[in-house]
Amino acid sequence: MHHNGCNSERVKADIVLFDKQIEQLSESLHDTLLIVTADHGLVDIEECMIEDYPEINECLYAVPTREPRSLSFFVKPEFLDIFPERWNRHFADDFRLMTSEEAMSSGIFGMGTPHKRFKEFLGDYVALATGKKMLWFRDEQGQASGHLAAHAGLLPDEMTVPLILIER
Repeated sequence: MHHNGCNSERVKADIVLFDKQIEQLSESLHDTLLIVTADHGLVDIEECMIEDYPEINECLYAVPTREPRSLSFFVKPEFLDIFPERWNRHFADDFRLMTSEEAMSSGIFGMGTPHKRFKEFLGDYVALATGKKMLWFRDEQGQASGHLAAHAGLLPDEMTVPLILIER
């Protein structure tokens, strides 16, 4: 799905094949509960590259981390106050930007006791996708990922996972 998109003919064919394989497997089982699920959903996306936004990129002392739809930013001290304005100029319709403190207190990362270095790993700002864009960086050869689908944002389709239970 990452490379072909969620609704491509290739993905549809793969799902039909997986369905048949799971059906064949389940027919061979006895006294068994077969559980089929995923760790996340996916959505079709538009890939954006941080290098194409020099006014944002110049604010950062490291490339964004975590996920292209759930980003952590490490901002140079002299840009901490202006980063949100620059960010929102380009991405307000597609991401929710929060300080790391706001993100931690929101509960989006869970409710337990955080790791002692959690704040350090989270950076200064966090952006969570609410639209169809993802933002990442080019690899060493200057290439984008080429992904057509991604996950880790806040859209229902990427936060919903299937749960299939087959009793035999």
